[in-house]
Amino acid sequence: MSKNKRLQKIEIMFDEPVLVSGTPTEKLTMRRQKVQDALDAEVLAGGGSVAGQEVALFSVLCGVPMEDLKEFDVTEYRKLQEGYLFLVEGAAKGQTPPAGVKPCASQAGQAGA
Repeated sequence: MSKNKRLQKIEIMFDEPVLVSGTPTEKLTMRRQKVQDALDAEVLAGGGSVAGQEVALFSVLCGVPMEDLKEFDVTEYRKLQEGYLFLVEGAAKGQTPPAGVKPCASQAGQAGA
């Protein structure tokens, strides 16, 4: 599979709006991870726990402040986890995205490519 056919971004829709920088938000866009993102997340998390590094990674991938993600309800945070797993594993295998997750409009049809 060539690089340009990989799913690069997804939209994650929430059942209830979440607050991002004080603004109610119904969806977030998450991009595909690069190696540098993992390194940046480790620094942002202060080298802390695995859970802290995951929050930092999602912060980087979604462009959302870590402090906002820490305030998400566990149900909404779980959607980020499911979206991330689909983006890095499921899309390449042609799997159906979990509920509330969809490829960004500009990439429709690329999930199984």
